[in-house]
Amino acid sequence: MLFTSFLTQNLKLNTQNLLYLRSSASKWKFLYYSINSFLPEIKKSIISAGFSGFSVDNKKSRNKRRIVVDSDVSAKSKLLLPDLGDVKQIKIIEWLKKPGELVAAGEAVVEVETEKATFVIEAEKEGQLTRILVHAGATVKSGDVLAEIMLAAL
Repeated sequence: MLFTSFLTQNLKLNTQNLLYLRSSASKWKFLYYSINSFLPEIKKSIISAGFSGFSVDNKKSRNKRRIVVDSDVSAKSKLLLPDLGDVKQIKIIEWLKKPGELVAAGEAVVEVETEKATFVIEAEKEGQLTRILVHAGATVKSGDVLAEIMLAAL
């Protein structure tokens, strides 16, 4: 019932149709295909509510199904090294943020050095730095993924 109310409130889906569709297994397929037409809006609504995925749990009984919110799968963004032009060597100097720390959009996260200058790479989106993939002292090239950021709820 929680998921049904979530869909009706956030996506303005017809409550009676959803309750009718929950009554049998064959109707779940119809619900699945109906929801697929709304998938981009559903994903956006679920992520904005702080969740990133959902699944149907069939373990209880054949006729009773429940929606399980999966909080382990999260909306993540990759911190990429931007194109710095015709630069051959780019070295990671220092991480300005540590894993677990919050970052704001536009906030400096890592400092890199080329043969000509030193730059800071900023986070594109707000979230939490979850994992550093390239450590200080390593040499990287444009387009490499430096870290992962779990996005903040919209």
